[in-house]
Amino acid sequence: MRNYLIVFSLFIPFFGFGQRERLDSLLRTERFIKEDTNGAKHLLITGKLFKKINPDSSSLYLDHSFRLSSKINSHPYILKTYFERVSLIRASGDIKKLVDTLKVAHQLALKYNESLFISRFSLDLGVAYRRIGDYNKSIRHLLEALEIAQKNNYRTDVYNSLNSLANTYSQAGLIKKSPVDLNRALEYYEKAYQVVDKTNKGVVAMVQNNQGVTYYNLGQIKKDSNDTKKSIEYYKKALQLRSEVNDSSGVASDYNNIGSAYHDLCENFKSYQYLDDALENYQKAVDIDKKINSPDKYSNLANYAGHLAYVGKFRNDKKMIQNGVILLKEALQTSLQNRDLHITMTIYESLNYCFEALKIPDSALVYLHNYIMVKDTLLTDENKQVAEELATKYESDLKDTENKNLKQQADLREEVISRKSNTIKIMIAASVIMLILIVMVFISRQKITKSRELIKKQKQETEEQKLLIEEKQKEILDSINYSKRLQDAAIPSTDYFKSLLPESFIYYKPKDIVAGDFYWIHAVKRDSLNVKGSEPITTPITNGPQLILVAAADCTGHGVPGALVSIVCLNALNRCIDEFNLSEPSKILDKAAEIIQQSFRQSENDVKDGMDIALCLLDLENKKGFFSGANNPVWILSGTHVKEIKGDNQPVGQQHIPKPFSEHEFELHAGDTILLCTDGYADQFGGPNGKKLKTKNFKEIFPEMNSKPITDVHKKIETFFIDWKGTHEQVDDVLVIGIRI
Repeated sequence: MRNYLIVFSLFIPFFGFGQRERLDSLLRTERFIKEDTNGAKHLLITGKLFKKINPDSSSLYLDHSFRLSSKINSHPYILKTYFERVSLIRASGDIKKLVDTLKVAHQLALKYNESLFISRFSLDLGVAYRRIGDYNKSIRHLLEALEIAQKNNYRTDVYNSLNSLANTYSQAGLIKKSPVDLNRALEYYEKAYQVVDKTNKGVVAMVQNNQGVTYYNLGQIKKDSNDTKKSIEYYKKALQLRSEVNDSSGVASDYNNIGSAYHDLCENFKSYQYLDDALENYQKAVDIDKKINSPDKYSNLANYAGHLAYVGKFRNDKKMIQNGVILLKEALQTSLQNRDLHITMTIYESLNYCFEALKIPDSALVYLHNYIMVKDTLLTDENKQVAEELATKYESDLKDTENKNLKQQADLREEVISRKSNTIKIMIAASVIMLILIVMVFISRQKITKSRELIKKQKQETEEQKLLIEEKQKEILDSINYSKRLQDAAIPSTDYFKSLLPESFIYYKPKDIVAGDFYWIHAVKRDSLNVKGSEPITTPITNGPQLILVAAADCTGHGVPGALVSIVCLNALNRCIDEFNLSEPSKILDKAAEIIQQSFRQSENDVKDGMDIALCLLDLENKKGFFSGANNPVWILSGTHVKEIKGDNQPVGQQHIPKPFSEHEFELHAGDTILLCTDGYADQFGGPNGKKLKTKNFKEIFPEMNSKPITDVHKKIETFFIDWKGTHEQVDDVLVIGIRI
């Protein structure tokens, strides 16, 4: 129920901002600016103060400061101006422009040999490359920043470099699911902890919180509860420090993180002794959020409510689940107002979980639909963001390549010029050679440019086609998965099946995601019911416990077409009971055939689909059974004796010469086993010669079944099928139902 946690701390800030009064004073003296370092300083400070008030004005003043600094050749103010430019662009969110500006600033710092600015710009480049997912370049620049900061004893820069390296390794490890990168992140977090000023408890708490997050993610990826428990230790350390500095928001965050870790131990590692620990910490986070009126309180409230429902289901406490629903709806209202799609998606998933636990399928289905819709929206947005980041990375790499080519060409020209001779012949020869080389380079450059453009265009077309195919494939797969959820909601659950027939099993193995085979069960009240078989029954069945209708059905086709037909057939069976009050198997099949034909006649196409079915009515009190079938039989295993009752040789659906279905009565004895199945089991190819299994081979394992518990019978049928199938592809949907009397 939880995603991986990514909560990284920011840098310790290098500079602050001035006040509005100081800006007014600077503007009043602007006309007196001279072309010297004081003038450059005046323009720089004005640009800094305009950053939050008016970014456009800030940019103009910084450009003016840069031009003046360049004119008077003031290296420090050139670099300071670039530093403020970087800060302004970073605030705008234009990552491409930020990377380009930082690369120029970094080169200028190297040119002027200003170690402080080399360190700062390398650090910013490392963070920027991390944002676009280029982790190798991010690490390279951060290591450069760290080396310079350590060499010159820039303590703040040392901490920021170590912390940023840890963040990059942590993010890379999470994206690539790499324990190696996550462990490397932990190493750098520990180094950052060693150098940070311990009196700054807020920063120390951030480092320890980040260590906790990394251990939590490591536990998720490695499936190791020890790492999850380790994360709790670091969350508690951060919690203590934040409590000491009265950081209420941070304290609430740590309580929430501790609750999430305890919840993970319960859900993924079955350590249910932590249920109350998670509940207690979530509760504390919610209480603090309410006290400080946190704008993000709905996020912690959603986590608390989700765990409350989880505990309620575990302890079979319906009231606790209902309380969870109330809190989830409260959190949902705020998340929708804030357009927080990630939290909204999580809340919808939790509400679906709650209503499934409360056995309210209609409401569960509504929230499942909402969850899928929000998830699809998020995936679309995330794909756009990934595409933009990849484009930025590609353009950045392309510029690096072009710069290298230009540098190589410049080196080549210098080499040609340096070889000029003092003699006229050599000068003429050198001139001719240089001219030839220039022409060749120009022609080669033209060819390279055309080739690069052609390759770029072909690559772009290929990527677009790939993305289109992947998008269509994902849409189809999402639709099929959603169809499966709908079909699963229509078919009775195995828990409901077991509640009516405890001594039973269902071996259900669809060939595809969705299936044409389905099982069906329905309890029928006796009242004045008089069930008739192929021979008349002289006395009505007496009032008492419910009668059980149970069926194994095989609709035309499999996969999506079969699933669509199965919904029509399921609806027909349910209508026979709920609308037409039928209970006799033969009459149910007659009426179902009529309903199915009517359903398909509404189409202009000639649809002849339907189903094969084995349908039994079980009177467990009077030890009697009644059977009607369409192409499928029923087997009654009594001791070592096997009785087979075959169904009529016609489907339930469109028929050339329809006739009423026959009905058969049979006796039941304690210990008997009833088997219903579709043809997918017997039609499977396999065995030593790759042939069909066939009913004959299936029936050979029947005599030994009655001497075994029903769970062993289930296992035997499953094992026999898997062993026979071997490496062969499954040819059809498989369904076998077993009932012990």
